[in-house]
Amino acid sequence: MDGERLDQMTKTLAAATATRRRVLRGLTTRSLGFALSRRGRADTVAKEATARGRCRKKKEDCRGDNQCCSGVCKRRRCRRAPGQGTCTVEKDTCRAKRIIPCNNKQFCACFITARGTSFCGDQERGRCASCTPNADCVEVTGAGSVCIRSGGGFCCDSLGSTCITPCRARATFTSGSVVTNERRWERNGQQSL
Repeated sequence: MDGERLDQMTKTLAAATATRRRVLRGLTTRSLGFALSRRGRADTVAKEATARGRCRKKKEDCRGDNQCCSGVCKRRRCRRAPGQGTCTVEKDTCRAKRIIPCNNKQFCACFITARGTSFCGDQERGRCASCTPNADCVEVTGAGSVCIRSGGGFCCDSLGSTCITPCRARATFTSGSVVTNERRWERNGQQSL
């Protein structure tokens, strides 16, 4: 709508007692109220959809691994997966073909392991490898590594699997010093950068 038509509409609506400013304020308030009510309904619908068909969180009832956000259901309860961090089975960097960050850390991304569990891995320390159990990856990328399902984007398409290390703390430089956790990693003989 152009300015002239809006001006004409406000003049018509403002006929006798209301000012143009008051009419515009009323239109704006109604539009904003409508938008917020639609957003509230969308939030409610999203929550209901989550309860009905999306993954279930830790300690919620489950009947199978595929119902849990972690991909782990034990004794009819969803449990955390090792190295899960902030990831869920609905977040997979390989499937999305874009980086889905996790743990609020640079270079950390969400993946799905060969076992179907969610995993927060260090995207810079992954290696294309033919793997099935996680044990295959220990030789390739070191202790704590897991085998993830590949499938495009940032992952190894040709092999169908990738070995990746868990997301670890990285060095943060502040006034020339390195964060204490990084020093611990270096003392244990593990390179952190």
